[in-house]
Amino acid sequence: MVFSDFYQITECETLVILIVIIHKSIKNMKTINLISMVMVFAMVIVSATSSFGQNEVRIALKGNAYAVGTQDKAGLEVDGKLVVAKQYKSFQTDGNGILFAVEANDGKYGVVDRNGTWIYKPTYYKAQITGDMIRLQATANSEPKFYKVTSPTTEVKVTALDPNTFNPEIKENFRLNSEKAKEIAAQDTFAAFEFRMDEKGRQGLYVDGKNFFEAKKFYLISTYDYYKKSTCWFFIVTDKVSGYGKDAYGLYGLCIYTDKNTGKKGIEAFLTIPIEYSYIGPVSNGEPAVKCTTFSGASKYFTWYGDAITAK
Repeated sequence: MVFSDFYQITECETLVILIVIIHKSIKNMKTINLISMVMVFAMVIVSATSSFGQNEVRIALKGNAYAVGTQDKAGLEVDGKLVVAKQYKSFQTDGNGILFAVEANDGKYGVVDRNGTWIYKPTYYKAQITGDMIRLQATANSEPKFYKVTSPTTEVKVTALDPNTFNPEIKENFRLNSEKAKEIAAQDTFAAFEFRMDEKGRQGLYVDGKNFFEAKKFYLISTYDYYKKSTCWFFIVTDKVSGYGKDAYGLYGLCIYTDKNTGKKGIEAFLTIPIEYSYIGPVSNGEPAVKCTTFSGASKYFTWYGDAITAK
């Protein structure tokens, strides 16, 4: 989650997900079929079932760091050393891998450094590291607090903005997103999500009252028909990126499904394409894929799930 000019992404906010790893390792399977299967497997980012067995996964983060483990027993390895025991759900870091936001199996969050020392123990409602900022929220109803990655215990005071000063383009994007979200909720309450804008002009993506991601702008590119086949929504997101002097683009996935084992509602949320491109747009043939343009002008193509593909 990122906030305004003071809360920036340096390179790519790394939420490396097990969906992509499994997808790349299984041959001859279509993406939209695979995602339904993956949702009953263990993931590093969100809770899942025990169907994945005991196969250990080692997922690259940043700064020679890896999330390692099985099911909801993931640990953090840095420079070849296990610094956080294999008993957590997910790890997320900034572009340099200096600090790591950790999600525990009870849904609480904390922040740990490269040595495995807890800067903030996992007792928080939400924690996320983006660029050089840490965002901490103690409870669902409390105001978030912000800290510099380089000085993680010194709070950064942020002055609230008058909503009337928000960029008209951002306000219009929020209006359109809110209208679309309401249309979907009227059609299918189970699959519904909503957008909220805080006092700093940041849009948050919420499901059942929980904030899953924040960015400057969101663009929904998947349809309800696609959701019914895959249980996933996909959004192009934009945010400020340090070093580029302009907004960068990424792709965010939100899957809302019924767990086949428990019958309960499950939610998967992940960045499938990091926020590091000068532009991202849908491919012209209508397939679930996007064209990504780097800041140097090169073009790359990916599926919505983050797999590199050849341009058609």
